[in-house]
Amino acid sequence: MCLLTGGGYAQFAAVPYQTCMPVPESLNMAEAAAIPETWLTGYQLLHQIAGVKKGDYVLVHAGASGVGSAVIQMCDLVGAKAIVTVGSQEKLVHCAKLGAVFGSNYKVGPFEKEIKKFIQHDSNGLKANVDIVLDCVGASHAEQNINLLGLDSKWVVYGLMGGRVMDKLNMGLILGKRITMTGTTLRARTIDYKGALVEGFSRDVLPHFNAGTIKPVIDSVLPLKDVAEAHKRMEANLNKGKIVLDCQAE
Repeated sequence: MCLLTGGGYAQFAAVPYQTCMPVPESLNMAEAAAIPETWLTGYQLLHQIAGVKKGDYVLVHAGASGVGSAVIQMCDLVGAKAIVTVGSQEKLVHCAKLGAVFGSNYKVGPFEKEIKKFIQHDSNGLKANVDIVLDCVGASHAEQNINLLGLDSKWVVYGLMGGRVMDKLNMGLILGKRITMTGTTLRARTIDYKGALVEGFSRDVLPHFNAGTIKPVIDSVLPLKDVAEAHKRMEANLNKGKIVLDCQAE
């Protein structure tokens, strides 16, 4: 299995050897296909950029997505606590089964107050803020993110599904809380960067698939001819985990 640079909607693809990984023996090919892009993205966000550590409260937006489902499990591996925002009760249940300690349905109302309340209760009053926000939403959640982040916290932006431009940004809170805000992508990175990412992931995470500690989360497997249906499902925000295309089904 491999972190592709593109061209994955095909039976064959040429790939850089540095980005290849062995398929865990316990997994089939569809399960293997659900790993590289999402899990390596999550590993990059959590470890290489945010520097997650045991005891951290990590706010994961789109918790039921492919990346979100992976991040929840990787938080559990290091003893961090994943808190999620999702768009339905069904997705809250999904995330809880993967190990999320708390979740909020952003469609019901603001998530900031109930997340703070949970952390205060969970930490016996020692904390009321998150240590890391993994943000694929952007503008629509930004104000609540800033309010939730604590001292010396990390805000990692890797998507803009909720908009690019904020009406206002309280820079004073970023300064006062010493928040580190970072934007990141993966597709455009160099082969050397991706190779180092694959090496770290293969060392720190990959063995846990065979151990059964973690698992790829597959929403559905569709033949390549139904690619339009796959995209419609994803665009409608219906998927829980990764949608896999089977390029051999024809």
